[in-house]
Amino acid sequence: MAVLTHPELAALFGPGSRAEVPFAGVVGDVEIGGLVDRLVVGAGEIIIADYKTDRAVPAAPALIPPAYVRQMAAYRAILAQIYPGANISCVLIWTETATPMTVPAALLAAAAPA
Repeated sequence: MAVLTHPELAALFGPGSRAEVPFAGVVGDVEIGGLVDRLVVGAGEIIIADYKTDRAVPAAPALIPPAYVRQMAAYRAILAQIYPGANISCVLIWTETATPMTVPAALLAAAAPA
């Protein structure tokens, strides 16, 4: 319940938000498919969220496991093709502590598929 009522996550559980959204696409020569846990598309802004059940939650975004950063970067790359020009934010929701962690744009850019 703490995740559902967390003020920073309100948009992800509000009107117009969606759960378990499948998608697929190609970025460069890389085929990408996935299932976004939570998605909200607003006027010029998109928020992608993925639940993570790790018991050890990183203390800072720089410590997010690289596989998670690559996953979110791939999701972001596909959604950027679908919604060109939109500001796309990626959030990991750590279920162990019921806290959100925004993945910084610089980390996502460095891990973006070619």
